[in-house]
Amino acid sequence: MQQMNFLDQIYTDTAFQDNKELPFHRWVNWIAGFSELFVAEALERHLPNRRSDITVLDPFSGIGTTMVTAYLRGYSSIGYEINPFPAFVTKAKYQAIHDLDLDEMNDIINNFLIHMTNARMAPISRPPHGFKTRIEFYSPKVLKKVLYAWDFFETIRDIPVLFDLFRIAFGAVMVSFSNYSYEPSLGSRPASGKPLIDDFDVTGSLAAKLKEIYQDILWARRVAINNSEFRIINQSFFSSDLEAESIDLLITSPPYLNNYHYIRNTRPQLFWLGFAQSSSDLHYLETNNYGKYWQTVRDKRYICSLNIYSSKLQKLIDKIRSVESDRSVYGGHGWANYACEYFNDTVRFLQKAADVLKPKSKAVIVIGNSVLKGVEVPTDKVFAYIAQELGFKNIKIIKVRDSRIGSSIVGSGARAAGKQVLYESVVEIEKR
Repeated sequence: MQQMNFLDQIYTDTAFQDNKELPFHRWVNWIAGFSELFVAEALERHLPNRRSDITVLDPFSGIGTTMVTAYLRGYSSIGYEINPFPAFVTKAKYQAIHDLDLDEMNDIINNFLIHMTNARMAPISRPPHGFKTRIEFYSPKVLKKVLYAWDFFETIRDIPVLFDLFRIAFGAVMVSFSNYSYEPSLGSRPASGKPLIDDFDVTGSLAAKLKEIYQDILWARRVAINNSEFRIINQSFFSSDLEAESIDLLITSPPYLNNYHYIRNTRPQLFWLGFAQSSSDLHYLETNNYGKYWQTVRDKRYICSLNIYSSKLQKLIDKIRSVESDRSVYGGHGWANYACEYFNDTVRFLQKAADVLKPKSKAVIVIGNSVLKGVEVPTDKVFAYIAQELGFKNIKIIKVRDSRIGSSIVGSGARAAGKQVLYESVVEIEKR
């Protein structure tokens, strides 16, 4: 067995927080994102020669941090994202750099502001039919303003790039004036101790985001190198058909083992922006998510089996399964299935990565540990171990955050007790 290297921090903090102030990355606050500076460091570390014939891949691209950072530095960039909303945001960023008439955008923002001054009129638009929530998503006053804004959006539908940017602006801010909030998962404001929102400056919120987008496009046109490829594919990386040995560097952060429900938490955007019309439209996304979701594998009659022989991983799964075994779907059984499915998808992911990476090329993977039913799962070591079993070499684990908050302590009282520490690592692996 080859030696795994555990290194001191050589990357900056991976947290998305800094992106909230950076052009293009600040359009949408993405809880699963990592920092632009981290991606830039990874590119300089592994691909110091910036050329358009060098291709960077992100198999779980989210809102495109890896893709945009690589593209603006002159590399070609390919990404896969199963969720239509972040894939839509990423695609629109590229199209805005190349296809947008900025003077026209400025004029239309002004027209939008004029339109909204007449919001006393009854709107024509209606909320998406299939979007249901336990309490009113918008108060009557806010809903009227939202629908009136959508009346304006419909007038620019024949200018696709602008129509997309207005929808992105709405998707970015729509929860902020709703009766729901992210804590970090989407839930009602009363459930998190916050009052309902009776009224809000919807126009001001949308206009501020649109002007931010406008300024970012101005900036990007000054720095972008336009002969690089940029391709975002709205599908699972597992079903991709990338050419074998075509990727020079893979930079990504797969979904964590924390049952964060990416689909449920983007339901407002998926329905309001037209990517879903009923709950059945979300079924494919939920059942094909990386690692599945606990809710889809917790059935007592189902037992997941590992797709790779490993006594270490099996002992870890068995330990989780033994916790509160009398609690039916809420005991360790379901969480053990969830961990097992996650490990199996990690095998699939790394097998696929091995296929598409060029020889001696690297994958840089950001991952955090988790706690399931009080059992710590050192996910960075799991990734490194599976990579080793699949034949990768020069495996390194670099801890970049000694502590972090989030939803990676699930199904236990350990969070309240404060006994479990969450951290984040970068796992570097190299194809032989």
